[in-house]
Amino acid sequence: MLEDLSILEISLVILAGVILLILALCKAKLDRSQRLNKSHYQKAWQGLQIHLKQPQTYPLAIIEADKLLDKALKEAGYKGDSMKDRLVSAQKHLSDSQSLWRAHKLRNRLVHEMNVTLSVKETKQTLEAFQKGLKNIGALPR
Repeated sequence: MLEDLSILEISLVILAGVILLILALCKAKLDRSQRLNKSHYQKAWQGLQIHLKQPQTYPLAIIEADKLLDKALKEAGYKGDSMKDRLVSAQKHLSDSQSLWRAHKLRNRLVHEMNVTLSVKETKQTLEAFQKGLKNIGALPR
């Protein structure tokens, strides 16, 4: 049977398979972001901005941003028992996973250590990492 197929026919079959695979991957990505209620995430993101008015509430902004991203990762269908696992699962969809890892680690320090002080710059960079992650997975508009 293979002897009867020309190179052109074999190439067309392979091309069709590749196209189907690409379409399936695109559909899966669309399905993930369509699961997310962008207006909910926009409101929540805007709501946590209130914590930027006073330095003593900076940690709350970071903790809430981390929770928001984790919720979005779960709702988008990224697998894992912990935030760490879900970040690993989503890694290929994140444009700056290193900054997001640092942001999550800072959140962990804030929750588990006493007397962690935050600068305005560190707080803003951390929140920018969370915001970019939320955009990357489709929870916030780009």
